[in-house]
Amino acid sequence: MQATLGTSTVISYEVSAVKIPIADVTSLLDNEVKLYLEKAVDPDTAYQQVLAPSN
Repeated sequence: MQATLGTSTVISYEVSAVKIPIADVTSLLDNEVKLYLEKAVDPDTAYQQVLAPSN
């Protein structure tokens, strides 16, 4: 999903992740998964880190 906002528009967001078990597949351990967040500076060529990888 993509939206165009003005340069002075401030938005709040929350990111969450849930581990969903899948039958016949070995789940990853919590310490084997890291999440990070980037924002598009130019969607075709460049992204900027917003949240560093963390468990």
